[in-house]
Amino acid sequence: MNDAVVIEVLNELLAAEQRAIAPRLFEADVFVSSASVAVAQLADQMAAQSAACQRTLAECVSRLGGEPRLRSGSLRSADLHFQELHHMLPRLIDDHGRLVAKYRAAGARLGDDPASAAMVARFLQAHEQVLDALTKMAAPTVTT
Repeated sequence: MNDAVVIEVLNELLAAEQRAIAPRLFEADVFVSSASVAVAQLADQMAAQSAACQRTLAECVSRLGGEPRLRSGSLRSADLHFQELHHMLPRLIDDHGRLVAKYRAAGARLGDDPASAAMVARFLQAHEQVLDALTKMAAPTVTT
């Protein structure tokens, strides 16, 4: 596989990580009620995970001789201010689901580059675990 293609795929993932809303939540003065504490803890983990993914993706792009793209924020996150975090859970799930889908597609495109494919597979697995946790938080509690 040509390094330019790998660089392009990794830059696409870098942009997707940069546009994710989880890292933006705490820049946006969201309200964390007692019902949202678990969501806030997971969102904090998601933000840290995203930062680590961004660093690694940028380093990999540079190592391959490319230029990591400049940060590209999303205007979709402009309305996060003063929202109650628990009520944003469906939106967080949708957003993270899109990120997981991008990683799945990227993994398929990087099949000929084992090192990059392995890195993307690790990130995909971590993101899938978070998506599963988010989905479980959103599931209605069944009482007997």
